[in-house]
Amino acid sequence: MAIKQAPTLKDVIYNGTHGNLSVAIGKVPQGVFAATDVIELLKLDAGVKLVDLTLVVTNVDAKAASATVEAEIKPKGKTAIKVSDLDLKAVGDQRAEGWFPKELYDVPCTLQLKVTGAFKADDEVYFKAFTTAVGSL
Repeated sequence: MAIKQAPTLKDVIYNGTHGNLSVAIGKVPQGVFAATDVIELLKLDAGVKLVDLTLVVTNVDAKAASATVEAEIKPKGKTAIKVSDLDLKAVGDQRAEGWFPKELYDVPCTLQLKVTGAFKADDEVYFKAFTTAVGSL
């Protein structure tokens, strides 16, 4: 298992307080990803939760026949929580459907993709994540 980081991992997401909605947009780093690899996309501060996640696939390589990932939220020092399965085999928007964690964490979290089917990313997989803050913890 390799851990790879998107350039957006260091970006600051400003949510303000009490329900402001923010969006973070970025791309999955280039590379060849094997099953069980983890791609870290964003850091979420304590008190910030994920509201919506969409991956956008703009090109499909023949080598991506098994391209699938699990979107996860990983609270610092805790086990990752699966949010949704996403299929990267088709061009278009792949919206995370499923259960988003409802509780707020008093520790920072990482939004990550766990690779479940190997694929190669050549600048063609982007993401859009909406977050909100519920206030200070």
